Amino acid sequence: MLDDDVRSSQALCDVLINHLLYAESLPLHLLPWEVPIVLYAGRMHTHPYAITGSFGHVKKICGTNTIVIPYGRDINGVPITDPVVIQPPVPPPIPATPTGGTSSSAGPVAGNGPDPNAALIQGVLTAIQAMTQMNLEQNTRNASMTQQQSALQADLMWANQLQLRHLTNHLGNLGHEVGRAIASHPARHSHTIQATLSQPNVAPGQSNDSRTLGSLTRTVPVGLSVPSFNYGPYVQAFQPQLNDKHARRIDEATHQIIQRYLPASVKTRYDAAHCSGIVLPMNDFIDGFKYVVESRAGHGHEIYRAYYWHSSLGTGFITASGFLLQPNTQEQEFGRHAPSLASLDPTSVRLFYLDLCKVAHEYSTYVPAYEEHRPEVTFSTIECDDTPTARVPKFCESKVPQWAAIIHHHLKRDKIIPSTHPQANEIKHNPNGYEALMLLMYPYHPQFTDNGILIRPHPQQGQHSLEEHFCHCEFYYY
Repeated sequence: MLDDDVRSSQALCDVLINHLLYAESLPLHLLPWEVPIVLYAGRMHTHPYAITGSFGHVKKICGTNTIVIPYGRDINGVPITDPVVIQPPVPPPIPATPTGGTSSSAGPVAGNGPDPNAALIQGVLTAIQAMTQMNLEQNTRNASMTQQQSALQADLMWANQLQLRHLTNHLGNLGHEVGRAIASHPARHSHTIQATLSQPNVAPGQSNDSRTLGSLTRTVPVGLSVPSFNYGPYVQAFQPQLNDKHARRIDEATHQIIQRYLPASVKTRYDAAHCSGIVLPMNDFIDGFKYVVESRAGHGHEIYRAYYWHSSLGTGFITASGFLLQPNTQEQEFGRHAPSLASLDPTSVRLFYLDLCKVAHEYSTYVPAYEEHRPEVTFSTIECDDTPTARVPKFCESKVPQWAAIIHHHLKRDKIIPSTHPQANEIKHNPNGYEALMLLMYPYHPQFTDNGILIRPHPQQGQHSLEEHFCHCEFYYY
């Protein structure tokens, strides 16, 4: 607030002088934002062509009538000056007439009265002069106001272009990505497009400050084992709120945005999971991800984990399979879209398991990767911690029993597992879904064989030689 005295006005003038001098030294693309300011003062001298709230025509004159700050420059860079006042021609004096009433060609005589005709003509000329002067001032004022309005519109258009450019940098090729997501996404998985990464402060306690550990704007994740970091607000980011019946999920369009900021090891697995035909070495899945986490702001450590979690994912995280585990469990949707096993040959079992793993992750049910199945590993219990052997973060500990039950409910349904499977009854009656998956994979997974290669020969016939027999063998490489 400014007081109505000379000292307050002087302080305001000093601020404006510093601002204008600084703005004068900057190029056009670095000029500060223009803010409309309306000054109210009884002794304010305004320019005759000024627009209220515009600083297009402002100058400062000191007590000695010296111009301290000129008007500035127009859109062409020419200094603005006071308009030139065009004076109309001065009408001639009224001639006098003789007292006798007769006209004289010699001109007026001293003592004679004014000529009424000449007085009428002079009055008309005076009125024309006043109207001409008023029209000139009006035209100059209109031209100045039009120029200022054009400049304001040009500045507004430039500001809009900057905002559009800023918005474009954030959205990128979102339209192309959404089109790709819709084209590549099966019709059975119909989701609402939600760019979850663009939601600022979706939960109290989250931070968008890039200097804060675990901020949404930092691309480097934070270690969950850091005692000083509270990841609770980030975990609650995608939880259903009060009176919210719609589960918040991360869709395919957001997946395209997420993968830009993944570490190299995570992005390789992520791309392989979402692109058919790409096969990675088995050790990549067993050894886990290799990436850097922050122990405190500006300091990080290289770690190995079987999952990747960032604060921007809320309760979502990328598992060793390369899929992003969705934040909210939807058992009914999982049961509706989960696949069934039609044949027991190793290729069909592998394709069935890959589809099961993808659908399970989309509906927030953890399933180990196909490459993680080994005889020495049991999935009866899923470790939830921030250690190299843990498969999910520690905030998922309460969800593991629910995940196991969901998997069991699906496998025990009719026509999901062929009745010719050697452990079909045990799979249907085992309440632990992860143990049921182990029973399902055991006879048909390459890791459970000695040489890692499954060979299914055709029935040998007497007239066929041994060489012919090997020619008819089908090899399943892992």
